[in-house]
Amino acid sequence: MADRSFVQRKESPFSFFALRALGFADSLHVEIGLISEALGIIGTAFGVEWLNREAESFPRSAAIPFRRHPLGDMISTAGEQQVADALELSAHLTAVKNSQGLPAVIAGLKGYYHSALLQLATGARLARAGASDIEFEPPASANRASDIRCTVSKHSLRVECYRTTSSIPPVDAHIRLAQLLLDTARTFPHVVHVAVNLVGLPTSDMRRQIERLVADGLRDVLNEASADREYRACLLIESHFGVISICKAQPTKAGSFPELRRHSGFPRQDDEWTICLRTSLSPKEYLVHSAPHLDPGEGRSMVGIWLPENDASTSMLVADDANVQKLGRKIEAKLVQARSSSRDSRVLVVQTPLTTSIADGALQQGERLRRKIVEAHDGVQALMLVERRRRLQTGYLVVPLIRHQAPAAILPVLGRFAKTD
Repeated sequence: MADRSFVQRKESPFSFFALRALGFADSLHVEIGLISEALGIIGTAFGVEWLNREAESFPRSAAIPFRRHPLGDMISTAGEQQVADALELSAHLTAVKNSQGLPAVIAGLKGYYHSALLQLATGARLARAGASDIEFEPPASANRASDIRCTVSKHSLRVECYRTTSSIPPVDAHIRLAQLLLDTARTFPHVVHVAVNLVGLPTSDMRRQIERLVADGLRDVLNEASADREYRACLLIESHFGVISICKAQPTKAGSFPELRRHSGFPRQDDEWTICLRTSLSPKEYLVHSAPHLDPGEGRSMVGIWLPENDASTSMLVADDANVQKLGRKIEAKLVQARSSSRDSRVLVVQTPLTTSIADGALQQGERLRRKIVEAHDGVQALMLVERRRRLQTGYLVVPLIRHQAPAAILPVLGRFAKTD
């Protein structure tokens, strides 16, 4: 007779993450005690129940089940990079644990995670650089709130953090693009194949542009192919971000190796894609019973994406005149929010992919921004361009653009803040 006292229990996502995290202690060169402490801080700050819920919250219809919240992805994936991300988050929370307004930032992390993470990381970086009395969400003018206020050598600094929409961490940008294009293809009644050869990782703006081009191209191809019994209709689109091939195709056998149809002029005729997604239609009996003698159904629309072979992490955004002008306008609009009735000095921290381009040699564009934003606006002492580098030791690349006549007392703190990780 079976032992009825035995009850199978499902391990919670956060408990699983904790066990996995301990296994990466050696490769991350971190003591086990530090990992346990970090997870305790995160669990206390966000609530274990909330973290478990987010780890299991994802759209059921998505081909790649990204969680609805980045922390849900972190907990559910539980890889080495995710453990490093948890250590980073814990270190930031520890650095500002006594700061006024921290609960508001934690609430922000549960909502607009990436923007709130920049705010939290900036506060932690200021604390490590020597600033004191760090306060999050201090009141500003016109019933607004700034991001951070702190004290540096008796100088009151008001810090505003701004993250451009194109600065979403690009580690999975091509995967999200593939999912977006597959969703677009599924809205059409015919089988279509889409191939995209990118010059670099797409920003959010680029993804929207590509999606529009593909949607328009699909309509053109399907109209052209309506009378083509051999399904020869293909379209080639060339743009500054790469080349797109759109073809009408025929169903394939589900489970077979993907055969992605491409325009003859598409530069990549190999199958060494970075990612390939395909929709399939399979009968319920096959999915439930997994019986090999049953028909597995058919593979339908497909999307394949190629990234550069030499550097799959290359950003598309370069510091040319148009991009710098656009960034400058956005920063000037943000300056209004940083104002207060007091005479606080102001510092702007802006997360943008242009940081890498400027740091790598576009110094003239950096000086242009410094004159336009820092020197031209009263009280603005510095503009810090930052870009988050998500690696096993996550850090920030910082390009400091400081006013020539900035108070000497705040320069050491600004210098330490700008020291690249």
